[in-house]
Amino acid sequence: MTITQLKEKYFNVIDSTDFDKDFMTAVKEEYPNFSDKLIEKILEYCWSEGHSSGYYEVINCLLALTDILDFFKKK
Repeated sequence: MTITQLKEKYFNVIDSTDFDKDFMTAVKEEYPNFSDKLIEKILEYCWSEGHSSGYYEVINCLLALTDILDFFKKK
């Protein structure tokens, strides 16, 4: 699952027990050199105050970070 697919899957979802796992999978797919601990920190940040209005906002937070993340992405 890519980040784009994650965004499409959770566009109008209100409650899901799979979101955190899907988030981790999507980030790992696009940033395979990122450790699980780093991805968990990104997820934690995006769920933090100001980004906790729903899955779509958490994904938008992730997308806002992609320019920074792409700097560290191995090609």
